[in-house]
Amino acid sequence: MNHRDMLKWERLAMRYDENAVPLYLSYPVESFWKQQRFQEQHDQSLASSDISFLYFHFPYCKEICHYCMCYKEPLKDDSDLDLYLDYLIRDMDLRLTVLKRGNWRDGAHMHWGGGTPTLLNLHQLETMHRAITERLNISTDGSHEHSIEAFPDPQIVTQSKLELLKSLGFNVISFGIQDFDRRIQKVINREHGPEAVRELIGMAKHLGFRVHVDLCYGLPFQGINELEQTIEEVLPATPGRICIFPYAHAPMVFPRQNIIPRSSIPNSFIKVLMAERADRLLVDNGYTRLGLDHYLSADDPYLGDLQTSGSKTLMGYSQDDKLNYLGFGATAISFFDKSFYRTVAHIKDYYRMIDADRIPVDLNRSYRHNDDDNLRNKLIQDHILTRFAIDLETFENEFGIVFGDYFGEELQSLEQFDRHGLVDLSDPGVIRLTRKGQFFSRHIAHRFDRFYNRKLS
Repeated sequence: MNHRDMLKWERLAMRYDENAVPLYLSYPVESFWKQQRFQEQHDQSLASSDISFLYFHFPYCKEICHYCMCYKEPLKDDSDLDLYLDYLIRDMDLRLTVLKRGNWRDGAHMHWGGGTPTLLNLHQLETMHRAITERLNISTDGSHEHSIEAFPDPQIVTQSKLELLKSLGFNVISFGIQDFDRRIQKVINREHGPEAVRELIGMAKHLGFRVHVDLCYGLPFQGINELEQTIEEVLPATPGRICIFPYAHAPMVFPRQNIIPRSSIPNSFIKVLMAERADRLLVDNGYTRLGLDHYLSADDPYLGDLQTSGSKTLMGYSQDDKLNYLGFGATAISFFDKSFYRTVAHIKDYYRMIDADRIPVDLNRSYRHNDDDNLRNKLIQDHILTRFAIDLETFENEFGIVFGDYFGEELQSLEQFDRHGLVDLSDPGVIRLTRKGQFFSRHIAHRFDRFYNRKLS
């Protein structure tokens, strides 16, 4: 990138500051989930839903990372996990008394996240997995994706633990690396070296796991060189997927981030240069970009399907554009019957509600999609943020609208993105994001967010 190009990127980054728009992990974003639902409404929705994905949240961590935006608790000893597993199983029983009255899709996909689910010892892993398989028809033959998140510490993720996970039917493991630079790791309270991580990845691949790794850009004291060095350390291990997420600094929401010096965080210009450099490096090494932050290897079994018809959800990318998922554990999120539900956010409240034989859902933190939300969700998540293009006829046929009439103001606002070379409006039937526009796609999605537009008006 020459100096003239860099100045153009800087002007764009100043105009379209990525810190000024949501990450769009969901639509609407979680801050707008303020509808109140009654227990009977929740139960009726769950009973009538076709659930095809299970999420289990394990909040405990050996050490708490300062940058993390997930719900987590420091682990004192194994008794913390034993108690939590007991309540997690009771949580499952409470929900299944409702779900059994409805539909259940045999052989659902499953993900264990956290926190650090691989902190569970061998007995705890077997206990939890057996509790699930005894209650639900969970396939262990590899025909469905069963994934687990892991902190890349060889003392936690041992060979015997990997062997057990594989025997239980897990076929995907995701290692959270973020960055290998020692100074960055010290500030965010992580520690792991590239050699040990590559050894873990090799061990997992040898056992038959598909391996994903998570990286992060925009971390404190991180620059383009640090991110590039981390990617170059990861590439020899040839993970099946590499996910590169932006760090979001929100200490008012996540107080632990106050430990991080505000001035150490890269500005929007440096962050967009990081994302652009990472994209070139990964694509040059044979990876295919999927949406905002995922890069898939050529042998990824879902590459073709996700490129053409993939759907972006809180659980990641799916071939199922009507994915209903059920979350168990403190803060776990569910989506079914067009509605988001969140489990109560604090572990003490979680235990208290289960002790009262109540499904531990925060009924004041829900949101049900209406027809307009369904349309905008598909437009934002699946088209702008995943395929970087909007086929107008697709939406007109599926939703019975005239695109130009329905989105007249939004289309007019895209003209400035066209002038800045971020979208191509030359084809009357398709709106395409340019390569440069892909790095500002959340700003383009923001123009179609009715909550944002309502706030403006």
